[in-house]
Amino acid sequence: MDTETVLNIEIEAIRKRLFELEQENAKLKQIMRDNDIEDSDLTMSDEESICINEIRNLRDLSNVGSFGKEEAQILDLLYKNLRLIRGLSTEKIGKKQKPIDVKELFKIVEGNKP
Repeated sequence: MDTETVLNIEIEAIRKRLFELEQENAKLKQIMRDNDIEDSDLTMSDEESICINEIRNLRDLSNVGSFGKEEAQILDLLYKNLRLIRGLSTEKIGKKQKPIDVKELFKIVEGNKP
């Protein structure tokens, strides 16, 4: 084989690999969009990280049945702080607002939509 043929084969292999990587990148971006994750979410502040870690700790407590009124109040505060940090509203809608289920709060922290 001459040099030009070898180079053409290598270029074709690189193009194929580039195409595969572009497809994988598109799939990963779609997963990020589906889970409401933005590039800025990948580098979170210390405050946001602490809130998420503490909420996860409370989730673990609830899984073993050690979740009482005090933990629920702490969870509510952490959830409100997390929403403030992320620039989301914490205002109630109307006078009677249905309380958010604890499971829904955990889904939010895990990156899933309620």
